[in-house]
Amino acid sequence: MDVKQLRYFVAIAQQGSLSAAARRLHVVQPALSQALAALETELGTPLFTRGPTGVVPTTSGTELLHHALAILRQIDRARAAIQSTLDTASGPVRIGILHSAAPVACAPLFTRLRQEAPGIQPQLVVGYSDALAQRLRRGELDLAMLVLASDERGESDAHLYEENICLVTPASHAGGTPPVELPSLQDFPLLLSMAQPLHQSLLALAQAQKLRLNIMGGVEDISSLLLLCETGQFSTLLPEGLAGTLTRGTSLVVRRIAHPAFSRRVVVRACPDLPKSHAVIAAERIMKATLASQV
Repeated sequence: MDVKQLRYFVAIAQQGSLSAAARRLHVVQPALSQALAALETELGTPLFTRGPTGVVPTTSGTELLHHALAILRQIDRARAAIQSTLDTASGPVRIGILHSAAPVACAPLFTRLRQEAPGIQPQLVVGYSDALAQRLRRGELDLAMLVLASDERGESDAHLYEENICLVTPASHAGGTPPVELPSLQDFPLLLSMAQPLHQSLLALAQAQKLRLNIMGGVEDISSLLLLCETGQFSTLLPEGLAGTLTRGTSLVVRRIAHPAFSRRVVVRACPDLPKSHAVIAAERIMKATLASQV
């Protein structure tokens, strides 16, 4: 197999049809069909299931797609590294940003990347830690913010910050802003989204402490979550930096959780299977400088 075949294969998989892939690649469809047939013959297995509305990767096709994306990414980065002057950071850099940090991190990071490394073309992708880690392993991201598990050392990762998880509650429920003990969370009507890993962690901690939380429901979208809390009926949990920024000027107050404290470590990790280009090295440096102070 060659690079052209892999590019054709990826385009077909991403577009879902040979005709759409041909238009995207600016090639005639018979050439695309011939390249796909040759690739399937070489590998000895069908790569797509054909249907009336298009094509879908088979199990073998899905496996090849993961490898093909990583291979093409390496080739693109090698080309960018060679074409650069070796002392200039340039080219696209794909960066995973935590869902909980995105509202306060994306704009400052993008702006600083463009200011300090104008040759870089940042592509910021928002997601939860586990999903970002998977995309990093598949070579779909160059760098990603990740939350370390309590037993994970992360020795090869660059430390960003440790953040406290706080209760966000209407001022009328708060009694000031002193820390709230974990068992006292049972007294608050909580909105906890099962889609948010942070909220899942709280539920696991509460279960370990044999606490019965008063869960009223959940909303994944943070802006909507805070709007509901502002009605005075609900409380929720957010990382301290995000909570402080988003509740400024509202009727909500932020209280740290104590006894036991509830916190997590956030790092930036590079794709383990790809060499770091000058652009990735520069982006990682700027990420550490920006996010450690912004979030």
